[in-house]
Amino acid sequence: MYDQTAICIAQTFDEPGLGPHDTARGDAARAQRLLDGLDLPREANRVLSHERFWTPAFCRLYLDACDLHVFLAPRDGLAMARLGPHLVHLLPVSRRQRDLLVHSLAVLASALRASGLLLEAEGVYANAFALVEHAEIDEREKADLERRHAVLLLERGRDEDALAAAQYAVDIYTRLSAQTALGEGEYCLGAALLQRGVVHMVAERFDQAIEDFGLALFSLDPQRNERQRYAAVHNLAHVLTQSDDPVLLREGVRRLRQARQMPACQNDSIACHKLAWTEAVLLARLGVPETAERLLLGARDGLQRLGAYGELTQVTLELAILYRDQGRLHDLTHLVDEIVPLCRSLGADAELLAVLTTWRQAVHESAVDWRLLEESVRELSARAMRR
Repeated sequence: MYDQTAICIAQTFDEPGLGPHDTARGDAARAQRLLDGLDLPREANRVLSHERFWTPAFCRLYLDACDLHVFLAPRDGLAMARLGPHLVHLLPVSRRQRDLLVHSLAVLASALRASGLLLEAEGVYANAFALVEHAEIDEREKADLERRHAVLLLERGRDEDALAAAQYAVDIYTRLSAQTALGEGEYCLGAALLQRGVVHMVAERFDQAIEDFGLALFSLDPQRNERQRYAAVHNLAHVLTQSDDPVLLREGVRRLRQARQMPACQNDSIACHKLAWTEAVLLARLGVPETAERLLLGARDGLQRLGAYGELTQVTLELAILYRDQGRLHDLTHLVDEIVPLCRSLGADAELLAVLTTWRQAVHESAVDWRLLEESVRELSARAMRR
């Protein structure tokens, strides 16, 4: 339910000491015009076809665009991200090219993880870390790699390793943020704090998670870092769903409705549906089941359109708990009969399909252990993060 991939958005740096070609405003403006002239993701393959795209400035902007499309639609973003390392290999060999290569691998690994291809993501991360070990790489790229890798480590159940990776990024960005007047350091620090908060949240260290999400919101500029601020607000509201205090639950609803005014949440996006889903959980806790059901059904329809099987499964499980609480066994049975073939058609992995098949059988045999069902909701939330 909480948001991890939304925090994995790359940043564009004017890096000192890398030569005028990379930092000149003219190069950046030309690169932006080239990117704006592409109909992405449909025309992504064009970036490999002409040398006008083969500049460090364009590569950086293209990789940022990959991250954005992963946030909006993982499959489109993955198709773009697969081209990233090939594009970077077309640049002349240099320190800057090596930095961009590490970054392109980090972006690709994030896209693979967001699409549920965890084994392939691990292989790409291994290649990136091997490059870091054997070449001199900018500290910011190392920190960005660790921050992204923390998401995969968390999904693999390696909570302490995930915390160490996020902390590594926080430490580097804390130091760098004091050395820059351009705002990039604050962005990076906010994103790293956001990831560390997610690790604390999964480990049910809710006080520490709330602190990190608050610090992230403080560090992220509302105009420049809207998607990351969305993630911080969403995750903060999710933490508040763990509370029994009506005041905190209502505060979570207020923050979610505030987040819906952000441009990133105005369209038919996974971000939009996640906000509705989280608000539904809070409203159910506050004793407003009718509105909660309406929001969950709307989120479920939207996530199905977007092919987001991980979130779709989690929303379905939330609906099941709602129907359980209302004694609506007929609706519950219909729900579980739909979810297995639907997730299979969307490309869900075998492990998830096995869990869902077992759950469906248990419902039909009236043998559902609801405590285990709720644990499944939490487990799926920790391993099927996509945006």
